[in-house]
Amino acid sequence: MYKNESAAPRSKGSVLADVKYVVNVEGAVVRDRQYLMIIRGQAETHAGGMLSFVDGKVEVARHAENVLEEVGVQIGEMAYVQSSHFIANDGDLVIDVIFLCRYKSGESHIHNVGEVGAILWLDISEILQHLSSLPWLKQGIQRVEELRRQLNW
Repeated sequence: MYKNESAAPRSKGSVLADVKYVVNVEGAVVRDRQYLMIIRGQAETHAGGMLSFVDGKVEVARHAENVLEEVGVQIGEMAYVQSSHFIANDGDLVIDVIFLCRYKSGESHIHNVGEVGAILWLDISEILQHLSSLPWLKQGIQRVEELRRQLNW
C-alpha cells in the first residue's frame, strides 16, 4: 500500500543511480491502551495537519531519543510492526518503518510547533474515527493493535 497513490512500484532489483532515500521511523507509543498521536504541523510537506504516529527521519537505533525530542516522552521496549515505501509530496523516496513502543515516562509536550501541531492520547477507536486519520494510518494502527494484544502490553 502506498501512502501517495502516485508512487509507482519499481521492478525488483532496478538500479537508481541518483536517487536519495529517506528512512522515516514511526513510533506507536502505547500507555494504558492509548496511543500517543500527533497532528502534524501545517508546514510539513507530507500530510501537514493530519493525525500521525510520532515520526522522524532518524536511524532506528536513535528512535527512542527522537521520541523524547519530538514530544517529551521516554519509551522502553520496541517491537517491529511493518515497513512500506512511498513517494512523498516533495518527490523524496521514503522507506517508512513502524515500531510499537512501550511508554516509559515523561509528560508529553510540543517541542517544535512547525513539526507538531498537537499531541493527543487516543485509543484505537478514536484514531480510526478521527477526521484527520488517513487510510495508511488506519491500516497501520490495526497492525499495531494486533501486535500490542499479542505482546500483552
